[in-house]
Amino acid sequence: MEWLDFLRVGIRGHWDNRAGGVSSGAGRCFASSVGELDPMNNLNQLARVQAANSAGIPLSRSEKRQILVYFSFSLVLLVIASPHFGIIEIPLSFLLMERFHLSAPQLAEFRFWVGLPFYLSFLFGFARDWFRGRGFRDRTLFIISGLSASLVYLTLAFGDITLNGILIGMVLATSAYLVMSSAWHGLIAAVAQRHGMAGQLSTVWNLTGLGIGATAMLVGGGIGDVLLRDSLPVAGRSLFVIGCMVTVALALFGGAGIAVVDGVGSGRRSASFAEELGLLISHRPFYPALIIFSLWNFSPGTQTVLQYYLADSHNASSMQWGAYNAIESLAFAPTLALFGYLCTRYPLRRLLWIATFIGVPQMVPLLFIRSAGDALIAAVPIGLMGGMAEAAYMALIMRSCPAGLLGGAIMLSSSLEMLVSRLGNIWGTLVYSEYGFKWCALASILLYSLIIPILQFVPSRVVEEADC
Repeated sequence: MEWLDFLRVGIRGHWDNRAGGVSSGAGRCFASSVGELDPMNNLNQLARVQAANSAGIPLSRSEKRQILVYFSFSLVLLVIASPHFGIIEIPLSFLLMERFHLSAPQLAEFRFWVGLPFYLSFLFGFARDWFRGRGFRDRTLFIISGLSASLVYLTLAFGDITLNGILIGMVLATSAYLVMSSAWHGLIAAVAQRHGMAGQLSTVWNLTGLGIGATAMLVGGGIGDVLLRDSLPVAGRSLFVIGCMVTVALALFGGAGIAVVDGVGSGRRSASFAEELGLLISHRPFYPALIIFSLWNFSPGTQTVLQYYLADSHNASSMQWGAYNAIESLAFAPTLALFGYLCTRYPLRRLLWIATFIGVPQMVPLLFIRSAGDALIAAVPIGLMGGMAEAAYMALIMRSCPAGLLGGAIMLSSSLEMLVSRLGNIWGTLVYSEYGFKWCALASILLYSLIIPILQFVPSRVVEEADC
């Protein structure tokens, strides 16, 4: 989704010289050695490890199946338990709209402040890497943080339901949730690099996330309609009890773990936080991937803007808003699956270009809707156009991560994703209030088109190989 073409020769050569990943070679695939790195040695060790042109540690089919199943089922619970997604977020947003009478800018501001821990989620990632480097296991982090989040939800459920109370409680629940999220993201990135499975895991990640995400949004929309029939205390208590139950389930499943992934990326390191942050900042191949990911997620025509546009202009209910999001998510699946098939046969560079050109006009169908029913139809082409781009950009992020700092790097991308998403949300509501939805959608398309020139700066050795 982005920009234009310039200064390719000198600057592109600089990026390539600093690239992580695997050098080109006939019959080779992208894989990286991880988990044996000591960042104390020097700043260049990360690049040397990633450029080792390793074929990866071979896995049997049963081991690969275990990995895919484990990450799929843990992601199901991770999506359901998210404070910022379907089952919890949609009902809560409609409670705030209908019971606390928040306007579009006010709801966007509330979401911005609730998302505060997400903007700092790279710190949770670094904390995960620090604990992993000292012998702690991700399963321990799952159990402690999951039970902490469930305790917060219980407090919200049986305390007074106030706007400030909800804000503080959701910030605390989000913080605990991010510890689990950083453990999951760091582990999947480590496995992806170590075994050359970035494209495959990205596809499974996105397909599973979309499937359960669509279900969560449909269920969340239905829960929202049901809860709006009750008084605020009853509705709030029911919602937060649900949040407590799903976080307990995530803590227990994540805490169980599987042997084939438990030791990945757990090499001991003695670097301080400042040294690890310096290593990440100096890893230049990560920057183009972050910029692309940010432009894809800074979309002023979605989120609160689209929710209010459909509710105000087309009388969409909570259930219809949930259905729109569910249909769009499910429509991602065919092109995500296509990417999963192609990623082991073609270089990532080619797939990035194709995905970007398909994804740029993603918002166009919304410019022609005349009813909430039309929006549900428009959700299909919107999802189809975005699916391959979503998988390709996530695969690029995983390939671009510096070895040994995977939790911090992945969570930094998540921090940036949430921050730019919330800023785009706030800016979009201001544009929507003044000029209407059309200009928000056009702004999204323009921002997506800016990805095109940034693709020129992606280091060749990161994207020239197919997955193993």
